Amino acid sequence: MKVRVRNIKLPLDHKDGDIYKEAARKLNLSGDDIVRLQLVKKSVDARRKEVYFNYVADLELRDGLQIPDEMIKPPEISRVGEKPGRRPVPGSAVLTSSPVIVGAGPAGLFCALYLAQNGYKPVVVEQGQDVDSRVKTVERFWRDGTLDRKSNVQFGEGGAGTFSDGKLTTRIGDERVDYVLRTFVRHGAGEEILYLKKPHIGTDAIREIVKKIRQEIISLGGGFYFCAEMTGVNINNEYIKSIIINNRFEIACSLLVLAVGNSARKV
Repeated sequence: MKVRVRNIKLPLDHKDGDIYKEAARKLNLSGDDIVRLQLVKKSVDARRKEVYFNYVADLELRDGLQIPDEMIKPPEISRVGEKPGRRPVPGSAVLTSSPVIVGAGPAGLFCALYLAQNGYKPVVVEQGQDVDSRVKTVERFWRDGTLDRKSNVQFGEGGAGTFSDGKLTTRIGDERVDYVLRTFVRHGAGEEILYLKKPHIGTDAIREIVKKIRQEIISLGGGFYFCAEMTGVNINNEYIKSIIINNRFEIACSLLVLAVGNSARKV
């Protein structure tokens, strides 16, 4: 049985084991009754004179142990059921070529990763540079003002967030957020981002994680083109046939995803 317990309030100098003890106390259980505790949220409450940590935790209880109905008082204490993840409904049309994704920011990278994990071999085209080359270009701009209009703080692999300090501020109640955060953890981020109220990765770490996500996509059959701006789209009988890159090259395309971020108006 799994139970979610909210408002586990502890002083700032508490020990890790105190979370188990306080959660068990709220349920009138002993610490031995809890097989596993998983933090869902950790925040600091400083609204009153006393400052303390406030936790939300999911508890897995020992086999056979049931919590009486009178103890279940949502939202303070609630049962946790397995939620089926929301998955896109597959289409019926046969793709004659790989899906093409324009943009290697967060939306484009996660779209490509999800497609690759489900057996497709997406092609990502990005007008800016790969993250390592982009860092050098941006540092040159900061040093002497030389601006590359297609690869800068806003444009390039990883999107604008590559030059932030890695704050993750989207904590909406959509289960797909968990997929994003767990992907970051799987590629090197600390597990604390799964439960901190204001999760933070850090600039150096986010750049390495972006590269590892790209490497996974490639390992699953995907491909990347950098310094590759989409300059045209060929449409025949209302169907996309190909896109034009840098006014020179043509890439066959029957499914096109525009993940263009700050370039939306231009596109």
